[in-house]
Amino acid sequence: MTALTKVLIVDDELLIRQGIIHYINWGEEGFELIGEASNGKEALTMIAENKPDVIITDMVMPVMSGTEFITKVKALYPEIGIIVLSSYGDYDYVRNTFQSGVTDYILKPKLDSTSLLAALERVIGENERQRRRSSQGAIDQKQLLKTPLKKLLAGYELSEQDKRSLDFFKQDQFALVEVHYSNSIDIEGVIDAVITRVNVINNVILTKTNTSCQLLLNLSSEIFSEFLTLLEKEDSSQQQEKWLISGLFDQLDRLKAINQQQMAMLRSYRFYLKDQTLFYYDHLPKPIIPEESFDLDYFTELLKHKKFESAFYKLDRYIGALQSFYTYDPDQLKSFLGNIIFNTTVLLSMLDYHMDQLEKDKYHYFNTINNATYFDEAIGSFTQYIAAVKAMISGKEKASQTGRIHQLLTYIDEHYSEALSLTSLADHFHFNPSYLSSYFRQHHNVGFSDYLTKVRVDHAKELLGNQELSIAEVGAMVGYTDHSYFCKVFKKNTNKSPSRYRRDAIK
Repeated sequence: MTALTKVLIVDDELLIRQGIIHYINWGEEGFELIGEASNGKEALTMIAENKPDVIITDMVMPVMSGTEFITKVKALYPEIGIIVLSSYGDYDYVRNTFQSGVTDYILKPKLDSTSLLAALERVIGENERQRRRSSQGAIDQKQLLKTPLKKLLAGYELSEQDKRSLDFFKQDQFALVEVHYSNSIDIEGVIDAVITRVNVINNVILTKTNTSCQLLLNLSSEIFSEFLTLLEKEDSSQQQEKWLISGLFDQLDRLKAINQQQMAMLRSYRFYLKDQTLFYYDHLPKPIIPEESFDLDYFTELLKHKKFESAFYKLDRYIGALQSFYTYDPDQLKSFLGNIIFNTTVLLSMLDYHMDQLEKDKYHYFNTINNATYFDEAIGSFTQYIAAVKAMISGKEKASQTGRIHQLLTYIDEHYSEALSLTSLADHFHFNPSYLSSYFRQHHNVGFSDYLTKVRVDHAKELLGNQELSIAEVGAMVGYTDHSYFCKVFKKNTNKSPSRYRRDAIK
């Protein structure tokens, strides 16, 4: 039996290595994963010991650059095929490595099971790959169909042999199906149980991961209707998986378009329709488009003028309307939420609000929103941010209000002899008159007028100790030009006339 194709992964990012490891079933696809290395130096040791057939390597790594690593590999082991992982901005850099013997490259943002398998196929050659896979033993026709179908999914031309293999399909209609799940269940068993009940004989599992499985059904229109009816009758409260089903199509060369358009749309709809278990492309609930678009410029203007209540009211209304707008691209929604967080943080900082903690925390909110699987997860994180902003604003406003109240009381104490009114003071210190009136009753148990009278009478008591001042002069000094009215007010608050109070104080 011919040995499997041996593959070594070299990347300094653990998550990238783990992603590659779990993208495909290595043994089933004819490969043996011999290990993983975090840098070129470590990889060279492993290569000497295990002699891989293919190396998948990053370009930007510590200890040894990708270029240096590739050059050394090709000098020592020219027969080893090399696949480079790169970012968009590294393309010119990667292109130069082809002179050193690189066989293929994959853009990291596009890295998935399909692109990985396609690159591996190009490295070892389709004939060699089929020979190695055949050597594992008897492989049924469905397994052999995976390669041409995955080529169609990726948009590649089929060989004549590939085209002949598609004669396996006898029905005139196809449907692309994805099953998503989160628990450790026998998903293939679940799928078999469903399709067997409606006599779907021709089906091929195209891809399978720990959380999703994609398969192609070949069936008649009548069987397809039975299939949908069966799924609709399933008890969604007990169902652990979500089914995404394309519309029927009759040409397999449409497979890539169906996957990139219909299935991509259904995947994005799951973001909003968390509790829905069946997503059939030709039968979805009507999306409710928000009546008004969100005016970010107006929102920022409201923030600049500290009209926070109006700004957040408009934001809350718009966010509430988005949940029913399930055709709205989840990435655009996440970008919108991130934009609100960014602009709000910057604007409030410019308005001298203490945003240090929120400035640090915003990256947590960005990450949580960007990694959210469902709408309520993204909105939950966003709501936490808005709540923190409101608490910060409220705290500062309260502190500011307390400071202005202190200034107002000091002003009254220094200007009690002048004509003061609740309205003039509220206007001077930027208070709502109703709030100011409520403040005096709540904190001093009297209205504003009674509070001012008490201040004046207390100062009058002090002045009456000076016998050189007449009663009328004392009254005028505390704000009463009418002598008799001063005496009346003084007696009402002390139960003594000013003259009697003076005599008792002298004794």
